Amino acid sequence: MGTDQAGQFGLFGQGVTPSGRSIDPVACDRAVTDLASRLPATLRLGTSSWSFPGWAGLVYEGETSEAKLAQSGLPAYSAHPLHRTVGLDRAFYRVPSINEYRGLAASVPEGFRFLVKAWRAVTDPTDWGGNTADQNRFLDAALAEDQIVAPSVLGLGPTLGPLLFQFPPLGLTQSDIGSFLGRLDAFLERLPRRDNGPLYAVELRDSVVFREHWAVELATILRSQRVALGFAHHPRLPSIDEQRAAMERGGWPVEAQPACVCRWLLRQGLGYVEAKEMYFPFKQLRDPDPVTRRLVADLARAALGEGLETWVIINNKAEGSAPRSVHELANEIA
Repeated sequence: MGTDQAGQFGLFGQGVTPSGRSIDPVACDRAVTDLASRLPATLRLGTSSWSFPGWAGLVYEGETSEAKLAQSGLPAYSAHPLHRTVGLDRAFYRVPSINEYRGLAASVPEGFRFLVKAWRAVTDPTDWGGNTADQNRFLDAALAEDQIVAPSVLGLGPTLGPLLFQFPPLGLTQSDIGSFLGRLDAFLERLPRRDNGPLYAVELRDSVVFREHWAVELATILRSQRVALGFAHHPRLPSIDEQRAAMERGGWPVEAQPACVCRWLLRQGLGYVEAKEMYFPFKQLRDPDPVTRRLVADLARAALGEGLETWVIINNKAEGSAPRSVHELANEIA
């Protein structure tokens, strides 16, 4: 699903573990702080989560456990000058409460934003744990408003960034893709719109939607609803530049979208389990991918050139260590 499934929710303290020992941010050298100062304020780089003990010396000062980082590591993570966002991937599996969201918001500095991955109840028609009654929740806008939009808006407040509706592979074919896009259009139309309200983004895992006339139809729907495409680097999808070209054919280039949302998730030719085994504990850039880095940087620069808010989330399984990938991408953009 494109996530680091480490725990992210709990009773958040201000960087203090349940044992009382603080989790300190790593002391960044002058080169890192100078690099951060050269990045546009509208650029937000970050990782899919923050709960990785292997990031000791990269993000955190000293050794600690995954559980302690999940509970109390966010303040130290968000103190890193290059980390201006983080993905709340766990929200895809369980809806956090308003109080949990408020705990998150209270743990980060001013200007930090969260990218919230919307609960899968409305995006995954197959994974219901045997509860067939839940199957009617797929693309249910009323459910999305009540269980996804409202809690995140009320709980995160100004720290809320994009609400990302990530659809897993749906096995779309030429015979049913039109029906899906019609339902998607109706779903987006019914989502609540408020002044200065949430930014919505849609990320798909079926490459067919980026082909031929279907790409034009998808882009037309997103344009009419003022919803950003969630660009994603993933083996199931065409490359970032091909996704850009598909949107341009439909009159929805990244420069015209309400914001730029991109996730760099997984290297071509690897599965998540295989990548985790290869890259754990995610401390080193084991598999540098300069080609994808350039494509993501080009995408970001195109959006930043138009003054757009730009989010880039990087997974450990993209190159081996998400914080190191963030640093390299920052250099590429700067």
